[in-house]
Amino acid sequence: MKNNRWQQRFYRQPVTHRQRAAVVFLIDCSLSMLQPGKVRSLTLAKHQIAALMCNLMIDEFVMRASRNGIINNYYDIAAIGYTGNGIVSLLPGDSNGFTSIEKLAELTPSIKTISLTHQANGEAPIEVPMTLHEWIDPQPFGNASMVEGLSETYMLIDKWCHMPDNRDNFPPLVFHFTDGAHNQRDRDNIIYITSRIKSVNTSDGDALLFNILLTSYDDNYSVMFPTNHGFNRHSAEERLMFETSSMVPKSLENFVAFMLDIKRSGPYRSYIVNSSACELISILNIGTESVNNVKYL
Repeated sequence: MKNNRWQQRFYRQPVTHRQRAAVVFLIDCSLSMLQPGKVRSLTLAKHQIAALMCNLMIDEFVMRASRNGIINNYYDIAAIGYTGNGIVSLLPGDSNGFTSIEKLAELTPSIKTISLTHQANGEAPIEVPMTLHEWIDPQPFGNASMVEGLSETYMLIDKWCHMPDNRDNFPPLVFHFTDGAHNQRDRDNIIYITSRIKSVNTSDGDALLFNILLTSYDDNYSVMFPTNHGFNRHSAEERLMFETSSMVPKSLENFVAFMLDIKRSGPYRSYIVNSSACELISILNIGTESVNNVKYL
């Protein structure tokens, strides 16, 4: 029965104003996210890296929904943080759940310019300006509960998938940004709630959970979609995030391998460590690719 169900789900539904896609950005806002992290040549606090990545990805979704100056209602977006004070909405406005891309575009924040240092092939470093909108600005506080954040995510996407208009749409995408730190007593609960997230479905497939780990390693360590044999770091945090990430659907393996120039064969895990923004945006297989603005990050 399980194999038959899998064969019938192809993750191929197009995204239109009649068949929207749901995207959840889940941000770890625990105090440990104040520690420095490194992505390529950029060093910032981990929560700032998560915010930068999310802001660039939301900009990308808004751009993909834009046609001739009109925002087409292609996406429902949620951005939530789990903090020591519980769950907080991170998007502009009063949304406690999903916000349509059309409504979100009406709340577009001012443009922010940041400066990145880029150095390649032993050349002198150069300063590269980057512009983006500050859609979210997560503020770490207290000992946050990963279980609580994942549970809120489950309820959001389960409700969305049960809406009649969404039953045949492309399944939800969940991008979880974290340093992986958690109470060891919560391990079984994390495994349980992530399994529930990955079981939420539309007729086109199960929800896809991408765990995006931000570390303090200074050796340029990064991972994109490892296989079981290619995963070679074994801290408790990394192992749990790896094991709870979605398996890349068979129908998307070739796309992932092509976009990220992966030579090894699948199956792959939707597990990412210290990725560049360019790499993250390249896996958004919905709409037109557009990564020129983030080629240095």
